[in-house]
Amino acid sequence: DIVDANPRLVELSGYTFDDLVSRKFEDVFKTIQSPGKIQTFTDLIEYGIKREPVEAVLENKSGQKRFLDISISVLKNQYGLPQTILAVMRDVTRRKEIEQALIQQAEELQKVFDAVPTILFVVDNHQCIRRINRSGLATLNKNQQDVLGRSIGEALSCRHCEQCREMPPVYEACSHCGLVKALHRCLSDGETVLGGEEAIYQSGDKS
Repeated sequence: DIVDANPRLVELSGYTFDDLVSRKFEDVFKTIQSPGKIQTFTDLIEYGIKREPVEAVLENKSGQKRFLDISISVLKNQYGLPQTILAVMRDVTRRKEIEQALIQQAEELQKVFDAVPTILFVVDNHQCIRRINRSGLATLNKNQQDVLGRSIGEALSCRHCEQCREMPPVYEACSHCGLVKALHRCLSDGETVLGGEEAIYQSGDKS
């Protein structure tokens, strides 16, 4: 049973103090989420892990949910047996709402990214591909695991892919490659390159 609560918890719960402290933990905190063994109120007593992060969902009197981060300590009696749990809670509902909004935005952007019928990919400062759309994968006839984290040359199966890792390129063919030069200008100078065309010599090409 809940035996004590501060005014903030009383406010979040929507109950009066007397009503709140007469309730069981599970009546107010509907869900406990933890990366370890703690999943229920009974587990809190059994394991008594102080530093393990625990997230709980508080459902107030009106049925509204608040997300709380809880730091837990198990207080023992003179015989060393678990007696009471001290829970320090932090309301993280707003953070959860922002996280959910960001996840939703990312999913929507990914849908737009994948819907574009031309090849799109995102490259980091090491010229490695971090994201590629469906059209790009279909054109290359590859899976994401064959492309993500690899250099552009590797992803495109360019026969000079090892030299494409260098900046500036040390291989003569790469020094004249329009794609490599455009990428260098974009990464080093922030220049937007439009309307460029380039032939990529893939592995197995004779030309």
